[in-house]
Amino acid sequence: MGEPRLCWCCDEWLGFGEDVCPRCGSVDRVPCGWGGCNGYLEPDDESCGWCGQDRFDDD
Repeated sequence: MGEPRLCWCCDEWLGFGEDVCPRCGSVDRVPCGWGGCNGYLEPDDESCGWCGQDRFDDD
């Protein structure tokens, strides 16, 4: 279970563990942020589409 958070696309709150916004239908995403990357990761992404960094790579 995750924390409740605002949808990135509208002002609807996503509940615990929700990946799709009930208002606008957008899939939740988080910023990559690796090395200053401006890309975003959706819940089922294993790597960033912008920089190619693996989601779970801590190096």
